[in-house]
Amino acid sequence: INPSKLTPDDDEDDDSFNTYMDENEHPIIDSNAINAEVVSTTQVNDDDEDDGLDIFMSSRHAKTVSTPKSVKSSTLFGSITADDEEDEQPQQPEQHIQSEQPVEQPQPEPVVKHELVSAQVMDSEQPVEEQEEEKQPRLSDVIAQLANEKSKQKDDGPTPPSTGPYKLPSVNLLDNINIGKRSIANINAAKEKGELLIKVLADFGVNATLVATHIGPSVTKFEVRPEATVKVSRISGLADNIKMELSAKQLRIEAPIPGHSTVGIEIPNVESTVVQMKDIMNSPVMRNDNSPLTLALGKNLLGEVVTCRLDKMPHLLIAGATGSGKSVCMNALITSILLRCHPDDVKLVLIDPKKVEFMPYQKIPHLIAPVVDNPERANFTLKAIVKIMDERYDLFALSGVRKIDEYNALPKSSKRKGFEKLPYIVVIIDELADLMNVAGKEVEGSIQRITQLARAAGIHLIVATQRPSVDVITGVIKSNIPSRIAFAVSSSVDSRTILDQTGADRLLGNGDMLYMPIGASTPIRIQGVYVTDREVEAIAQCASRQRSPRYDDAIAEEIAAREGGDGGGASIIEADPLYMECRDYVIQTQKASTSLLQRKFAIGYNRAARIMDALESNGVIGPQQGSKPREVYMKEE
Repeated sequence: INPSKLTPDDDEDDDSFNTYMDENEHPIIDSNAINAEVVSTTQVNDDDEDDGLDIFMSSRHAKTVSTPKSVKSSTLFGSITADDEEDEQPQQPEQHIQSEQPVEQPQPEPVVKHELVSAQVMDSEQPVEEQEEEKQPRLSDVIAQLANEKSKQKDDGPTPPSTGPYKLPSVNLLDNINIGKRSIANINAAKEKGELLIKVLADFGVNATLVATHIGPSVTKFEVRPEATVKVSRISGLADNIKMELSAKQLRIEAPIPGHSTVGIEIPNVESTVVQMKDIMNSPVMRNDNSPLTLALGKNLLGEVVTCRLDKMPHLLIAGATGSGKSVCMNALITSILLRCHPDDVKLVLIDPKKVEFMPYQKIPHLIAPVVDNPERANFTLKAIVKIMDERYDLFALSGVRKIDEYNALPKSSKRKGFEKLPYIVVIIDELADLMNVAGKEVEGSIQRITQLARAAGIHLIVATQRPSVDVITGVIKSNIPSRIAFAVSSSVDSRTILDQTGADRLLGNGDMLYMPIGASTPIRIQGVYVTDREVEAIAQCASRQRSPRYDDAIAEEIAAREGGDGGGASIIEADPLYMECRDYVIQTQKASTSLLQRKFAIGYNRAARIMDALESNGVIGPQQGSKPREVYMKEE
């Protein structure tokens, strides 16, 4: 401090500062901070001391922990309160503390550190405990908690019966048909581009005439008849030039059109039209077809409704890139079954490794097994389907028939009890690539047996994948699934993997597909039917309210046997806390099935199947009798 710059008032302030330092002791003193504080104090008069005190007291509530040197002195003096001045004894400044302080005297509390902690607490404005409680939970913990709550949850309302009357969902649940006039923009664009197409071909020396123009839902097709001296391959070689001259996003040439003496040139429409499910279901093609396995696909370029009969195909392969319309096509196929088929006529097995695609169908009465979302369990489910197929063929051999239609046509007296009518079974796999990654050889073997032998047994397979590579769609799978649907893919190599020819790499997406039925040499271009999520939910709920699914115990027991093996037999399962409760329930109701225990006690199928095995081994219930309920031997006392 420069004494020459001090006024009388400043001298008094300096004396008060020295007196304060003599009377008070602090464990941590920053000399730079003290000098800065004294210099700042000498610049104010005695009349301004009250204002300086207010500024100094407000600095105690500062929210910045790391302060410059001029602020450290404020923190130092701010830590001394009136109570501290009464409790603390006068001591020497810091330079005398280390030499004169007795050893026995305890060190004073670090007031500065205490004030820093207080500043941190005031900055957070919340207790430390509350901050720890607000930590973001891990997603795995949330999923485990939701799974635990779902396993304990039971339905509050009454469960619909698994048998009884059933009425097919009404077509009125679907969205109404948008009846609109024919797009004038598409008509005008087709007329202009048709004339331009003939001009472009003539510029390259190809003389041709425009025979017909077909405006489809999303694509316009021009039928061009070249002169007899023109090679068809010349038109195919001009695809890029035609695409550039017509300013088309995509262009596909079908040279020649099967059954016609013309070449087809397809370009996108200016305005696209959505193909609705209600329009397809009300068409004469669907109404006049009594086959339960007739499925809706969409409309071709002529605006005609295109369907497929799964019992004639007899299996279907669907492949396409992500976002091309594959999942919507799967929903359309399942919706067609729900709208047309009785649960006693057609049964479904849904395999969904992605766990979200088939969520609306978890309670539909057509299921013979719960929706499978585990790749390992999906492999076991396919093996159970193979076992059911073998058992059906054994039944056919004993009955003297060759296929399911002949067996169902037999008189009731000629059929085995409990097997009066065998339903069709449709196995739908949403993502084949996940199954091939987990158990490729086993899955491929099961698919091979099903596709080769299951047609006569009434079992049909629909396989979908978004990775059309040779390691997923192997030669064995392709050779046994002749009916295929290709959506838009990224390269011609993927198109050849699906269809054995190019063309799928030039599709538009959004449901634009190439459908190659069994026996066809060239694919058919179709705009796929669009089914909204609301329509799927409405139809699935209508079916679920009337009946509950009646699961096949053979599939559950096969899965349980392959997952856990014998593993200790019935003696271990008797230690299950639910065994006696399940035993009493079965005896009381005189009904026993794996699905019944699962619904009543909210347990998994593996556990319920083991309890059923234990009840059978202990003589409580009888052996399995196909689709007929088990017999309960014990009676309630």
